[in-house]
Amino acid sequence: MYDHIISAFCIGFSTAYFINLAVMAFREKKRTRLQTLLGCIFVVWALFNFKDIFYVFPNGYVTENLRYAIFFDGWMAVCYAALIFELTMPGWVTLKRLALMLLPFVLFTAAYVAYPHRLTLLLYIAFLVVFALAIIYVGYVKAKRYIEYERNNYSDIEHIDISWIRPVFVFCIIGQLMWLAVSVMYSILLDIIYYVIVIMMWQMVLRYSYNTRPIHIEDADIAADDGGAVRQYPFAGYLESMIVERELYLDSNLSIPDLVDILKTNRTYISEYFRDVLHTSFYDYINGLRITRKSMPMLVEHPEYTLEYIAVQSGFNNIATFRRAFRRHAGCGPKEYREKISTSPDACVPLLPPPFGQGDAAL
Repeated sequence: MYDHIISAFCIGFSTAYFINLAVMAFREKKRTRLQTLLGCIFVVWALFNFKDIFYVFPNGYVTENLRYAIFFDGWMAVCYAALIFELTMPGWVTLKRLALMLLPFVLFTAAYVAYPHRLTLLLYIAFLVVFALAIIYVGYVKAKRYIEYERNNYSDIEHIDISWIRPVFVFCIIGQLMWLAVSVMYSILLDIIYYVIVIMMWQMVLRYSYNTRPIHIEDADIAADDGGAVRQYPFAGYLESMIVERELYLDSNLSIPDLVDILKTNRTYISEYFRDVLHTSFYDYINGLRITRKSMPMLVEHPEYTLEYIAVQSGFNNIATFRRAFRRHAGCGPKEYREKISTSPDACVPLLPPPFGQGDAAL
């Protein structure tokens, strides 16, 4: 009796949670594609959670009903796929593609209705495992490419960064394993753990993705065959000195396209130059200049300045990004640096960007 009450509470709480998220998403007057997709996903999760209330009634929790629940709940994997693909390939999700992804789930469910045998269930579970692994693999590869692109082309990634998607993969795996365990064995503790994991995952997704603005990855330009010769970069050396002398690094929105306009060259060449010659990403290079040429001197010379002010003056739009970049390039946090530098100049040693024209592959 008490088990049924607790299950009903978990189902009701999670259903209300997803309804609230859906309402919040659709209330946005200027919704992005991602926000609209999230709103639709929350509606689907609310409906699928609410249907589970049926199982707390007498004779509801029986083997036959649970097997049908496994088939219908498996459809939720499409929600994971839609989220991951839309984050890593903005604009990829369409109604046609969603329908094609959902088709095998519908066919398996129809097959079980027509032939309710344990073999059909086992084949379906095997399909779910293969589908999940495929989504995780494709999503991981696409996410890696996306993250590399944003760091190679933008100096401010506050609203475009999707590196937080990595722990989502872990939550997806754990959540699906818990779902499978809950589906085959009755345990109120497993039920509670499953609902907690699901809510934690979607709360994390909501926190980091809600204000995410997508960028579309451009296909790399196909360079002419040079017979294996080393790439020549006519802007080598000048690029670094120009960024410093014009203080371009203080522009919080500086991006590779801005440098393309100035140098009248190819975007891919500049990205390759940072990666293959300077051995860093555009994002790390610019942040290194911001920290070593602006933030550090201001921390030493102006102890009255707040960290927020120094961050803005150094070209950062966000204090959290400033702190992370400072620790990465200085070896300690800005507050710690300010306290230690007065007594021990070597307390924090900055990791300086390469000097002008330092390259080993193209000069």
